[in-house]
Amino acid sequence: MLHSLRLFAMTLLAITPLTALCATGPLEVTLRTSENPQEAELGIVVVTVTNQSDRSLLILTADSALVTDGDHLFNDVMSVTDADGHAVAYHGRAVRPALGNPQAYATLAPGERKESRVDLPANYAVDGGTYTVTYTQRYGEVGEMDPDAAPAREAHSNALKFYANTNLIQAKRGIKIPRRTSSNEPKSSPTSTAREPAGRVNLSR
Repeated sequence: MLHSLRLFAMTLLAITPLTALCATGPLEVTLRTSENPQEAELGIVVVTVTNQSDRSLLILTADSALVTDGDHLFNDVMSVTDADGHAVAYHGRAVRPALGNPQAYATLAPGERKESRVDLPANYAVDGGTYTVTYTQRYGEVGEMDPDAAPAREAHSNALKFYANTNLIQAKRGIKIPRRTSSNEPKSSPTSTAREPAGRVNLSR
């Protein structure tokens, strides 16, 4: 009987998903593409952070993707790689966090969820194609924070693969896209000064 119970327990462990055996951390971090198709092709991703604990958690705002200045991150807090696995350069801001200043932190109450949209091409050299992004959110608990150090705990997101449309990104950046012409299309006279009105791309968000 004892042997049968042990065999049953070993079988149960073998078929149980690893995620079900691991304790869920106090902070859950997820990445997904925008529900808006145009935003998704512009390389805009959605960051969601959820406090799954029964304690309040602190996040250093300058060290988080939850707080942005318009489309711009305050620091290089995400990891972006191209289709070949090469790291994509960060060309955004670098703001020194005001450690110890209570106003420099955001508080997540128990069960609270915060969400933000991050424009990756506005912060990284995402010019078009397929990319993968991950995000690590550092955090701490109220009462355990060292006023002279950044939060030491980390919560890691899923790896999100996304596609960015080169033409949409260039249009948003104000880069003129060369107009393709047919070989049968009549060419304008060299002395002509008439110009064709430029096309417009709807970038409403």
